[in-house]
Amino acid sequence: MGKITDKEYNDFVAELEMTIDGGTPEKLLMPTQFATRKHELGWKYQLTEGEHSVSVRLINANPGFKVDVGDLLVYSSQKN
Repeated sequence: MGKITDKEYNDFVAELEMTIDGGTPEKLLMPTQFATRKHELGWKYQLTEGEHSVSVRLINANPGFKVDVGDLLVYSSQKN
């Protein structure tokens, strides 16, 4: 594959699905263009306390692009 052009880079929008606990997938759009780019995949408030399963699937994979997931923040009302 050749080098990605600026236009290809700016026009690409990664499409992902995030599922929590096997529920209904939530579609996430992540544009690569600087002015509209996102830094968070998604979020979900008011989950019950306890363990949860999170799945993220890249729908429109393209060999010229990648999505890096670096952190997962978990908030709890329980004190450690």
